[in-house]
Amino acid sequence: MAKTVRKPPRCPLWVPLWLAAVLGPCLLLVLEMAQVREGSYPIGVAAFMLFSAVALAGTALSCLAIVGVPLLVWAAVARRRRASGNTLALQTAGAWALFAVLFVLSVKLCWRVRLDALADTAERGDAAVTALEGYREDHGHYPDRLANLVPGYLDRLPSTGLAAFPDFAYLRSTPSGGDTEGYDPEVPEGSYELRVQCDSCIDDFDRLIYWPSERYPPYVHDGYVTPLGRWAYVDE
Repeated sequence: MAKTVRKPPRCPLWVPLWLAAVLGPCLLLVLEMAQVREGSYPIGVAAFMLFSAVALAGTALSCLAIVGVPLLVWAAVARRRRASGNTLALQTAGAWALFAVLFVLSVKLCWRVRLDALADTAERGDAAVTALEGYREDHGHYPDRLANLVPGYLDRLPSTGLAAFPDFAYLRSTPSGGDTEGYDPEVPEGSYELRVQCDSCIDDFDRLIYWPSERYPPYVHDGYVTPLGRWAYVDE
């Protein structure tokens, strides 16, 4: 008698879909928590590349869940065996529902984690704000560089406390005669801006900003403004 060769069981199509539905939102949340954790990464470029890879993986898996579910449901309905098709349709519909719930929760948690971390960053930056005002009272103008505050007004420049975005940037409204760190025409005339560039994804240029007037327009730097105490969060 000829022996019956058993074929290895094939992975059902809905299994990778369920994995994508779970892993996509989770990877995006892990990325956010890694970016705003307290501390610093000694190799900034490598850390940014790692963050980018995680963001790409999470986005790809999320897209797989979004696009894959309708395709699999359509394939299930089109199958000749009605019972099997209905089963697969229910499984894929369940995966889509799971993904939708997890994705919404992930976005809300990412937003909450980010705002809580940036509120702590704003408190750290208040030391630089106080020092800048002291410098202006003594010299009649703001300094060209944050480094000019050390050691007369600060023992050392404050850190943001964010692992992926450790430094405050200092920008003026127009370039002065000295060696300025930078300038931005959107900064109010004769003023300055303290900024933390805290991109939430590869092509998303969010930032935390402070203006001495503490008055922020609803839309600036190509993004919508969310007040954060004396500071403002710009969500592009």
